[in-house]
Amino acid sequence: MYFLLRTIRALIGVVAAFEVFNLINKFITLVLLESANAEIFGFFLARVVIIIIAIIMFIGLRKFINYLHIKKHGNPHPALEKKSLSL
Repeated sequence: MYFLLRTIRALIGVVAAFEVFNLINKFITLVLLESANAEIFGFFLARVVIIIIAIIMFIGLRKFINYLHIKKHGNPHPALEKKSLSL
């Protein structure tokens, strides 16, 4: 079960990283083209919301995995106790 939860956490982390890079790419394109309109701002808002949700889920899954491991074994998951970004 821990493997599945950690895999889902890794996929959510990849989605968050992809969205950040996509947002940076669109921002650079916007600056170079100097063509800002409502559609571009809507795109930025949607991407920021996706990034925020992914980060919250990434952190929440770490806490949830540690909670389950503490409940069963009495200590945090060994792979997750040292660094917050570890998978």
